[in-house]
Amino acid sequence: MSGDPGPPIALTAAAPLLRVLIVDDEPLARRRLRALLAAHHDLEVLADAEDVMGALRLARTEGPDVILLDVRIPGGDGFDVARRLLGGADDGGKAAPFIVFVTADAAAAVSAFDVDAVDFLLKPYDAARLARALDRARAAVARRREAAPEEGRRYRRRFVVIEGRRRVVVPLDEVQRIEADDNYVVLVTASGRRLVRHTLRALEGELDPAQWLRVHRSVMLRRDTIRAVVTRPDGEWDVRLTDGSTVRVGPRYRERLRQETRNG
Repeated sequence: MSGDPGPPIALTAAAPLLRVLIVDDEPLARRRLRALLAAHHDLEVLADAEDVMGALRLARTEGPDVILLDVRIPGGDGFDVARRLLGGADDGGKAAPFIVFVTADAAAAVSAFDVDAVDFLLKPYDAARLARALDRARAAVARRREAAPEEGRRYRRRFVVIEGRRRVVVPLDEVQRIEADDNYVVLVTASGRRLVRHTLRALEGELDPAQWLRVHRSVMLRRDTIRAVVTRPDGEWDVRLTDGSTVRVGPRYRERLRQETRNG
């Protein structure tokens, strides 16, 4: 370590985000479900689909952990989606997503469990019943990740920031660092700062450790923004970033940073 920034440092490389796909042919039902899911900060809604082909296409391209799936949808029904995914026809070699049926068709309950659905939500349902279904889905995903942690792990790729009545998508690769602010985090990008309701402690497990590094109890840095680690006259450590700014290194994070810069 020194005061000369030099070239960028090469650095060596907790529960990941739950990724959800919504499938329902009714726009109002999709909007209501999205609104209820917004209260669960450990999950990301990847996309909506309204028919069988759209559900299969998004399941293949987005790789959800869980699909909240209506039974009566155009192009067939939800059971067609579940059977094709569980049968491996559309998974591209990936583990099939877990299915939670969300439907007004009470008679479909028996068939839902014939395709190993995690749960069956009968419309109209409330937030508490949805939360129980999500807990069952989380438990199923956790068991899979424990059995094959690398295969089952998926990390956050973006944030959705509420600004007035707008929902702004911020891709993670545009974020340079993340700072704690009570029960919020601040996303620092080249274009400015955005506030998101989240905790840094929970977020740490949602970010790929090959790309992100925590250097302080209040700061996480994208690894490719780290240019040098310097020692201050008072003995404290700073990380110098590629944009010229500096970030203090917390005492409890020094040893890990020392090992990573040494290995790099």
